[in-house]
Amino acid sequence: MNLRKERRYVLKNNLKAIRKNHRLTLQELANRSEIDITTLQYIEAGKRNPSGEVMLLIAKGLGIEGKKTFWNLFYLEKRF
Repeated sequence: MNLRKERRYVLKNNLKAIRKNHRLTLQELANRSEIDITTLQYIEAGKRNPSGEVMLLIAKGLGIEGKKTFWNLFYLEKRF
């Protein structure tokens, strides 16, 4: 698996786990993040790599602050 696909795989699993841990539906997170629910669905399905801007909006919607914390949650820790 190449690095890009591996990151997408880790991201989709981490995002879903974090969202569920916060007890949020996709729609609730989309509303909090101010992004379209379809975007979240594609990210959680591993069909899309989000831009940096979208990643920051998702982090904001989850209440995650600071780049280091954000990076650790989405890319370094495999939470599945």
